[in-house]
Amino acid sequence: MICINVTMGKYSYFLLLASVFLTLSCAHAPKKSALISDKTHKETIAEKEASETYVNFLKSENYALEGDYEKAREHLDLVMKANPDMGYLYYELASDEADQKHIAEAIEACEKALTLSPNLPQARLLLAKLYTTEEKHAEAVNILEDMLRDFPNETEVYPLLAREYIFLKRYHEAIGVMHRLLTVESDSSMAYFYFGMLYGSYLKQYDKALSAYQKIIESEPENIQIHAAIAQIYLETKQTKKALAKLLEMEDMEPEDLSIRLKIALVYYEMKDFAKATERFEKILELNPESDKIRYYLGAIYIESGDLESAMSHFKKVPVKSEFYKDANINIARHYFASGDIASAVKTMEDAIKEKPDEPDFYIYLVAIYEQSKEFEKIVGVLKRASDAMPENEKILFSYGIALDKSGDQEKAIEIMKKVIAMNPKNAGALNYVGYSYAEKGENLNEAESMLQDAASLKPNDGYIIDSLGWLYFKKGDLTKAYELLKQASKLAPKEYSVFEHLGDLDKLRNDIKQAVAAYKRALKILKAKKDSNADDISKIEKKLCDISAADCPLHD
Repeated sequence: MICINVTMGKYSYFLLLASVFLTLSCAHAPKKSALISDKTHKETIAEKEASETYVNFLKSENYALEGDYEKAREHLDLVMKANPDMGYLYYELASDEADQKHIAEAIEACEKALTLSPNLPQARLLLAKLYTTEEKHAEAVNILEDMLRDFPNETEVYPLLAREYIFLKRYHEAIGVMHRLLTVESDSSMAYFYFGMLYGSYLKQYDKALSAYQKIIESEPENIQIHAAIAQIYLETKQTKKALAKLLEMEDMEPEDLSIRLKIALVYYEMKDFAKATERFEKILELNPESDKIRYYLGAIYIESGDLESAMSHFKKVPVKSEFYKDANINIARHYFASGDIASAVKTMEDAIKEKPDEPDFYIYLVAIYEQSKEFEKIVGVLKRASDAMPENEKILFSYGIALDKSGDQEKAIEIMKKVIAMNPKNAGALNYVGYSYAEKGENLNEAESMLQDAASLKPNDGYIIDSLGWLYFKKGDLTKAYELLKQASKLAPKEYSVFEHLGDLDKLRNDIKQAVAAYKRALKILKAKKDSNADDISKIEKKLCDISAADCPLHD
């Protein structure tokens, strides 16, 4: 029996196959004898076949290395035909299929290899990796656990198994695997790397993560990846000064690494040391004058330091194709708006929309400008353009529906909200809007009930939705359910005047005048405390209060 260690690679096994084929070709060779003349040996049929098989195997290997998998498969098929029970050949096939990203075919070939040679380590390892590719992590774990049992000294398997445990969120088991690796390889940097990653990124036990990373630094003081991991932990734990010190240490190791220099500049920015941050970013920009990212950061820093002119200069140089184009332009518009230049703020957003008509945030910010400048009549037009440009954008459509409602076009608003619901049946806001609108009008009450129940199941603690459902039952005449829900809504949304107005209407219908007066007064108090209260809403509730209690009528004060 020939024992194969799992560490044996393709070429080691190739040498073994070569010896098998050569043994076959020599098996029938006649032995020399002093009594027999030394004539040229004639190759037997068996020897010839073995020799051809060996040549085909060589050709298959060479073609696979060259990436010509079609010819590699052609020659491998000939080898497999001559050796149909050799599991390793199916592993070879699986390896070629995997190289071509033919995952299903590779898995099938691996499984065949293991059927013929159940303990073939290469095939077991490859199958585990293929299962990972297919996100069959439990299956991969089973294979790797078995391999560790059979080959406990094979260090390659340990990190693969730990990685699978991480995919399955079995973090403590991954840590256990790394402890087992240390019993095999006491100074394993891989084990300490996984400790650092597991304790730092997943378990948030930062002291243990730092201790593990420090073990690696002791033996690999120039390991920049580990230094970076330590710096990241310091940043995550708000140890900004330690993070900066570590990054400066890394800069000494890799003075030409711009990513390190950029991180240092960002840390100075976070520390509000704008002078050093600016100096750093300006130097980086000199080396990368086309960097839109650096220009954006410089703009943000100059805003923080109060140099608005420099900030605007950098923001305006961020190109349209940049991922920072949106934020740069919104910052420009925000600056104009804050300085009272509404026209320039609007123009900035309109110009940006021309460049990127499918960017929803440009329309949303333009709407915000019009809202704050009290130009409400323009909002519907902006959102109509946005919905035409992005008819499948749920957020835009919902905003358009709300704007239509505020403008008084409730029928059109309901139509738009129904489109939102068709797009996303779980949009609780749209369900609530349509359901409440129907309840208010006293129409389609069964449909409204279904919508509002769906909305309430999606957001059971939303006071506005519970209020809508309570009001629906009020309209349907189920006062018990209505009262229960409206009382619940008053606790969930204690600063929403309409909830208490609805409670007042319900109490009035139940002839509980005292409770009705208290509810109306609460609604009035909330309304009058709001800066943007509608005078018509106030007058409506005052009239309701006067109708049921002359003594409490505020119009008589």
